[in-house]
Amino acid sequence: MQNVTKTLFGGALMAAGMTAHAQTFIYQDSSSDNAYSSIAYSYAYGGAYDFAARPAALNTFSSGFLPVTGTTTMSTSQTSTSMGVSASWAGDGSYGFGGGNANLVQFFEVSADGSINVSWDVSGTDGWGFAFIDVYNGANLFLWDGIGGDPLTGSVDVPVTAGTEYGIRIYVFPYIYDANSTKSVVATIPSAGSVAVLGLAGLTATRRRR
Repeated sequence: MQNVTKTLFGGALMAAGMTAHAQTFIYQDSSSDNAYSSIAYSYAYGGAYDFAARPAALNTFSSGFLPVTGTTTMSTSQTSTSMGVSASWAGDGSYGFGGGNANLVQFFEVSADGSINVSWDVSGTDGWGFAFIDVYNGANLFLWDGIGGDPLTGSVDVPVTAGTEYGIRIYVFPYIYDANSTKSVVATIPSAGSVAVLGLAGLTATRRRR
């Protein structure tokens, strides 16, 4: 995912409006040039590392316990219309936080022109994570960077067109301080006929300068 990362970080976000159509993700096992694979993994402190690669669905899960960080779960998930990562902490352990990491990288097209909704809620964490969508080896469409100062909760819609190859990466490596509350970053194709008004400009304004 190195090429995609280079085009995305520091890139501008876009703002527009459009109507979504009936669509699904068309998942690819790798980028079209076979340089990068579509993969996912999860690891919770004190648990086992779980890995998945296309053509299998990128569903992974790890649950772990350590006396200092308590019980933490980390996971990735994927369906025909959504993909994302999630995490939770049970509130136990002597440190007062849980942790781990989850990563999902997927190359894809969409079956019809429309939009992808990206929503995230990592409130109650240290915000360590990012998510982006990119036209592979082309324009960056969306970047959320929690450690760079972007808001820890939000939702935006990203325009996509059929026949275009996209890359998405969602990565979280948080310290979770908010007990018994699921933290997630999810990309979803809206239901047919919904109207998506894109709010990416607002996210740009909130970005903290490094």
